[in-house]
Amino acid sequence: AANIILRFVQTALEYQTDGEQFQYENYLFPEDSLYYPYCDCEDRSFLYGYLVGTMLGLDVVGLEYPGHVATAVRFNENVPGDALLIGGSRYLICDPTFINANIGECMPQFKNVTPMVIKAQRRR
Repeated sequence: AANIILRFVQTALEYQTDGEQFQYENYLFPEDSLYYPYCDCEDRSFLYGYLVGTMLGLDVVGLEYPGHVATAVRFNENVPGDALLIGGSRYLICDPTFINANIGECMPQFKNVTPMVIKAQRRR
């Protein structure tokens, strides 16, 4: 299910940077990503995190790389793939901007980069 949601976010939304679309940095709420014609990496990550957290009840964190934002999900079972250890738990990288990548696939240019972890409270 997490992979189906990932593929939806990767392919159903057109990509454009905030500079191209708005001429300034603009962080979209998940609902806004479905409204505006384009979204960028952090917008897709917010949407993916919201959908996985709400629909599947899984913990999601944001991952901030130089010039890029992705997500990582803590699954209830051992799923193979690229992962990070966060607070003693294993989080699998799920990148909503890496088109057609499955859960557990990190963009090649970030495989050896340690991202800053962004924790957020889930809306209830």
